[in-house]
Amino acid sequence: MRTPSTVVALQEISRLGLLPEGSAETLLAGYKYLRKLENRLRIIHDYSANDLTGPKAYMNKLARRMGYDPKLKNPGVAMISDYEEITGKIRDVFDRMFLLE
Repeated sequence: MRTPSTVVALQEISRLGLLPEGSAETLLAGYKYLRKLENRLRIIHDYSANDLTGPKAYMNKLARRMGYDPKLKNPGVAMISDYEEITGKIRDVFDRMFLLE
């Protein structure tokens, strides 16, 4: 399979059953979230950035740009929690697929 689209590749991998059930969906959801985050960082900085550290006000601004509820006291905390959960799930898929014990 050859495609420049990560989304199409993951959908095809899932359709062909090349990953355990649920793994392709985990990777696809994670990819979409992380791409959105990367794009919001680019908007804030006006250049490619991948640093998720900063003062509370900065993190809250980023979280609001990601679509987190602005009524939350600290949406940045929720965003980082989601980020850690999503990247943990991606790591679990990677470990199951590529690390042979």
